[in-house]
Amino acid sequence: MNEPQEFKADRRVIFPSDKQRKFLAVAIRNLKLSWVLFSDKIEVNKRTLNDWRRGKHSLPFKTFKRICSIAKLKPPADIEIRQPFWSAKKAARIAGR
Repeated sequence: MNEPQEFKADRRVIFPSDKQRKFLAVAIRNLKLSWVLFSDKIEVNKRTLNDWRRGKHSLPFKTFKRICSIAKLKPPADIEIRQPFWSAKKAARIAGR
């Protein structure tokens, strides 16, 4: 029987408004890949990539670094790196009200 893997949360990359979509579009343009092939290349589900593209979720830091490396992009200066579960405190405060 397999042992359950330990869950390790990753830091998140927070982009200013609409910059995450533009960052992903530039990466795809540099690699000359479709969205589907790009999702395979960075080893994420197509739906996850679509959620990132729409700005529904922030990028995990490890994936962000992988995209920068593969697409030969410099990390944007205006991003913010947040610790895992950064929004939990805010959500708990809202739920408590």
